Amino acid sequence: LILIDRRSAQEMLVLLLLFLIFFYFFSGPEGGRTPEMAWSVALGVLFFLLVRGFLYYPESSPGIVTELRENSRRFLVASAGALLVWQFSLVLLFLPISALHQAALLFIFGVVFLELFSYHIEGALTRERMLVHFSVFFILAVALLASIEWSI
Repeated sequence: LILIDRRSAQEMLVLLLLFLIFFYFFSGPEGGRTPEMAWSVALGVLFFLLVRGFLYYPESSPGIVTELRENSRRFLVASAGALLVWQFSLVLLFLPISALHQAALLFIFGVVFLELFSYHIEGALTRERMLVHFSVFFILAVALLASIEWSI
């Protein structure tokens, strides 16, 4: 059990849960935008809880002061991510595309930011990594949006 890479397994589980939550959110009832906008807050909270749990994965920390500083930093990063996902989900609610495409766009957005947040917490976030991740997000988003038959 010591040789099992549990962090990768936890990351896959978090990503799978994120996609299922995003798809369930966008495939809900079409009875106006007010309930969906209210449920988008719950979507942000769920994203916060999943990302916070992933970022708080047990690691060795050198002391209590460093641990408190890291915990507040992880909380702030998870909160910022939840706010960004909530805002992006509100933007996607008004696009005339299917629920699967909306969920896929939000999932790509969430995955890119989850990776960037992980690098930030580890202290390994560089400009090159940010550029690569945003380029991947842009290319995948353009490819996904180009594959949609727009019904405007």
